[in-house]
Amino acid sequence: MAKLIGGALGLASLLYYLLGMLNSWQDLSFGAKVVFLFVPSIFLTIAILAVTAIAGILAQRLYHRVSGTQIKNEYDFLESKVATGLIMPVWLAIGLGLYNIIENIFG
Repeated sequence: MAKLIGGALGLASLLYYLLGMLNSWQDLSFGAKVVFLFVPSIFLTIAILAVTAIAGILAQRLYHRVSGTQIKNEYDFLESKVATGLIMPVWLAIGLGLYNIIENIFG
């Protein structure tokens, strides 16, 4: 229950932060806009990579169930250099996408 309340308060404070900054978007300098988008881009990057990892694990489990083979290490791809190398490009793409979307809506 405490985790649920803490999560709800965390999301409420993030929403308050976002709405407060969006209210004064036109008055912010470019540097402040980049710093403002830093926090949401981290959350979105983590969410997208987590969904991708879960989808990969579920696809691997489905494949091995259908083919009747046994999984050796279903989390092996998370430890590879490919997964680690994807984090920075995904984060940059999300940050640039957020900036473009918010600039078009509020700018």
